[in-house]
Amino acid sequence: MKSRRRIIPVLALLLGFGACTEITVPDGGVTVAVPFTASAPAPWMVPTRSVLSDPDIETKATCVTLAAYAGGALDASGYYTSPHSMTLSLVPGRSYRVDALVNMGDMRSALPASEAGLDNLTYTIPSYTGVSTSINTRGIPMSGSIDYTLGSNGSTVIPVRRLLAKVTAHLSCDWDGAEITDVRVKGLNRHLLPFGDSAAQDASDMLPEVEYSDGGGVSAGTYVFYVPENRQGTVAGITDSSDKSHERNAVVSAMRERLTYLETSVSTSGSYSGTVTYRSYLGRNATSDFDIEGNVSYVWTVAFRGANLQESTWKRETDLSVTTYETELILSPASACLEVGYTRTYRALLRTWTLVDGVRTSSSDSVLQNSALTWSVSNSSRATVNSTGQVTGRSAGAVTVTARYTPAGSSAITATASLEIVSGGSDWDDSWDDGGEVPLH
Repeated sequence: MKSRRRIIPVLALLLGFGACTEITVPDGGVTVAVPFTASAPAPWMVPTRSVLSDPDIETKATCVTLAAYAGGALDASGYYTSPHSMTLSLVPGRSYRVDALVNMGDMRSALPASEAGLDNLTYTIPSYTGVSTSINTRGIPMSGSIDYTLGSNGSTVIPVRRLLAKVTAHLSCDWDGAEITDVRVKGLNRHLLPFGDSAAQDASDMLPEVEYSDGGGVSAGTYVFYVPENRQGTVAGITDSSDKSHERNAVVSAMRERLTYLETSVSTSGSYSGTVTYRSYLGRNATSDFDIEGNVSYVWTVAFRGANLQESTWKRETDLSVTTYETELILSPASACLEVGYTRTYRALLRTWTLVDGVRTSSSDSVLQNSALTWSVSNSSRATVNSTGQVTGRSAGAVTVTARYTPAGSSAITATASLEIVSGGSDWDDSWDDGGEVPLH
């Protein structure tokens, strides 16, 4: 007997940089043409001199490839471009891993037959500007995965992460007769692993310089660049930012052809006349780290000084701030009481923390759709829970309610809540309850 398949329409919804972007897959039983849409750009985006000059670049999405793997084998795939729609044919009750590839063109021919091959799937950046396949035209490449079983209602969210980092450079020059004349990012890795850690292996992995050159007529100020992931690790023993240099460190010199860096030129006049160019290798800190990680914001502050002009340390004072994000799952209510024969529906919040140099500075909460969660209870004889987080009391006793969620590019996170099931007519602490019991009929 052939399995009955349900057609799944697709809607894409994009959020601001740093938080996870989301692709929503409505879970319905009929074929519906759902348009692909994108939100407005983040309001805090500063003006940029990057060649990725589209003001919507942080949230722009123009095309999506979806792949559904069942039992480790490719079962279904589809591709669509904005503003068109796409459908996937999935079998109800079958467990899938669904993978999303955003802004990479039609990747169906590159999809491996086996799920295990996704770790080595490669996307090669064809161009930054000038052609229809460029990042500036398509948008920033993004990817993500979920474990998914087709249900009867609701929707499913696939969180995706950007494969580019955001590098903000604050530049200043404070001596007479000198000005910043050129700023650009060089050494850009063109081979990205959507489901692995991307790292250039040699100079042939780098985009040609002409593909990402931004210079001429600049001045002191703030500039933003979007830089492909390039995980080059750390070099031991570098404790001073002036030693993060291929001229001062033999290990860095051997790596230089595959490193990403900010290059700034300063034109001077007076006792010294000419142009001095300084290379600042990017990474998680201003000393030993050379990792550029996708979906992470790096803020460089570079100050050029006129003192000690003839010494190697005159060129700049550098400070680096790295903004990262981490999430935690919160269940509401955290503790409650429920009478046998009644139900209670739990709500799961995803709290996203912003960390600056590893310290939590702010957070924001969003309500997760139930289909993005896996629900369970510690004792099914005392209570049961369905796919929407609704718990039904079965017999008296204590149980733990657990929700599980997997953010994009991260391990699964869980949250628990305590629930006391009581018999009808029992005395129980009303302070645990926040209402919402619905009797079963």
